[in-house]
Amino acid sequence: MRTSSADFRRKGLTMAVVRMNELLNALVNEKGEPFVVGAVHDVIQRRAAELKVPNKVDRYLGEHKARGLTRDSVSFKTGAIKSRTKLILALRAMQITVEDLFQFDPRRPPWDLVGDNETVAVVLGGKFVEIPGSSSMQHQSVGARDAEAIPLIEKIVSQHLQVEAKVRLFPVSPNMTPLDAENLLQKLSEHPEIGVIVVLGSELVNPLAAPIARRILRSPSQDLPYRFRWSFDPPISEPHLSETTPCLPDQEGIHFRRPPGFFLRRVRDENILKASHQGTFGPFADCGLLAITPAEEKLMILCAGHGGCGTLATVLALSEINYIERRLLEAFEDGVPNELEGVFCEPVWVKRTKETEEPIDDLTFDRTFGVGWGFHWDEEV
Repeated sequence: MRTSSADFRRKGLTMAVVRMNELLNALVNEKGEPFVVGAVHDVIQRRAAELKVPNKVDRYLGEHKARGLTRDSVSFKTGAIKSRTKLILALRAMQITVEDLFQFDPRRPPWDLVGDNETVAVVLGGKFVEIPGSSSMQHQSVGARDAEAIPLIEKIVSQHLQVEAKVRLFPVSPNMTPLDAENLLQKLSEHPEIGVIVVLGSELVNPLAAPIARRILRSPSQDLPYRFRWSFDPPISEPHLSETTPCLPDQEGIHFRRPPGFFLRRVRDENILKASHQGTFGPFADCGLLAITPAEEKLMILCAGHGGCGTLATVLALSEINYIERRLLEAFEDGVPNELEGVFCEPVWVKRTKETEEPIDDLTFDRTFGVGWGFHWDEEV
């Protein structure tokens, strides 16, 4: 509802408020309510990003006593203004001017929470292997798909996400203890130059997968919406993302809590090799899980694949900025930015093909129809 300047004068409010009301009315008339609401959202996000604390947006609104006013004045989900009077009071409480609404951040949530020149820490896991003829010692090996993911992350961060940040690698030993993994994650989260922490791989290859999953999802293992299932006892001392009871080989994949019994399958490597010897080169299923939270001190991301192509697909999925933004905004309640409660956590399906009959990992995405991967819940796919 439009509020006239005379209404404000009758209420005894200052000329500054009257002037803001006139400017806001003119802006809404010219650009529309969704434009103004989006601009308010961007300013709040930009200012909250400067706080080096957990729950940035909620802390920012609380410090300015603007939670209730923001909730009652706008809906970030629908782009509607509920009350122009309360919107003006909220802007005044947060010391946001109408001019501030034109200073847009082109980045999309949640990447607009990352400060300029901050570091994107990429944590890589791996396995110990023996290299014939080199020595009797084992060497740490990173999977081929994880290695492919590194330049992809750099490209996505700079081009798609428009983040001015440096990418720094943190290789970790597969034999790292759960306590050491927790300590390393805490150390990274407290590092003043790090703004984003990306963990590549499942618990099977990356010991930081379980700790960051606990931070992002904030639920006991049995209550998680998705869990990895293996046909063998996973060599994980304290699994969080994985079920502990082995399944049948054709039941491997990511299992859903709801609907019960549903799962995204991953075809095992030995079955792929056998099929290739019989003249079948695909498609073969794989899957992964992408989880993001802006609620911690740092932006935390888990790119976990059941297989290598699953991990690579979750990295590529980071470029789907419109879909991720929409799903995060759907977690807003009552018009209040609730990122602290809103978590992006979605499974990714993958279709793979094998290039040759050789017993080597030459799997790639099946691009016969599309790109060979996608979000399971994306209705537009």
